[in-house]
Amino acid sequence: MEKYHKAYTFFKKFNAHSPFHRLPDHYKRMWFRLINEDPTPVHYISDTRKWAKSPSHRLSGGWVPVQNVPIPLIYPKEFHEGLWGGEAVIKGYKRPDYKEEPYHPRVPHWWVPKLKRTVVYSEILDKHMSVIVTERALDLIDQNFGFDNYILKTDIIDLKSALALKLRSKMLLSLARKELYPDDPVKQEEIYNKYKQFIIPEEEAEWLGLTLREALAKQRAIDKAKMEHGPLKLKYRDRKSVV
Repeated sequence: MEKYHKAYTFFKKFNAHSPFHRLPDHYKRMWFRLINEDPTPVHYISDTRKWAKSPSHRLSGGWVPVQNVPIPLIYPKEFHEGLWGGEAVIKGYKRPDYKEEPYHPRVPHWWVPKLKRTVVYSEILDKHMSVIVTERALDLIDQNFGFDNYILKTDIIDLKSALALKLRSKMLLSLARKELYPDDPVKQEEIYNKYKQFIIPEEEAEWLGLTLREALAKQRAIDKAKMEHGPLKLKYRDRKSVV
């Protein structure tokens, strides 16, 4: 039901009467994926089976369909300022120890990832950056053999944070425009050949990671630049004054 609600929200926002309707199709596809698709399970183990045996369902012979219901995740403002590696904040309830407190009710509890500040290096941008990460994000960087590979190889659904998507946009723009290492042609060719498999059109890379407000402002700036002569009423008003 939640997926249908997300799809309805998307089509309501991008309908033909909305200002967001003029945004590029590739941006709409990216935004639809970000709100509609579930990321790779991190806080639970996904069961790949379609059916499982349950002794409590005797009428169906003990076999019931397996349902992988994602745990609701909360993404605070700090999530978009760092690299959490797919982790997020979970709100739930904690059961007490019944041996010590048999009559104590369950209590609300927040599970928050352990964060640390570290320095990462991007070969494409040739830059050291101080970012807030989780242990899982560092493990993923090691598994992908480098920070650039982690940002470029990981699906945008799993990256999700605004910082990661903007870094991905900068890397892809640097590759598409071939702006990396301008003072060292040998190094430039080496890094370009290493990451050229990730290159996408420049016009798509420019829109990657933009919020709806930023995308709308960018589209309005493009529309304004296309109007070379301004509104027709101003054109005919000036002609009339001359006459």
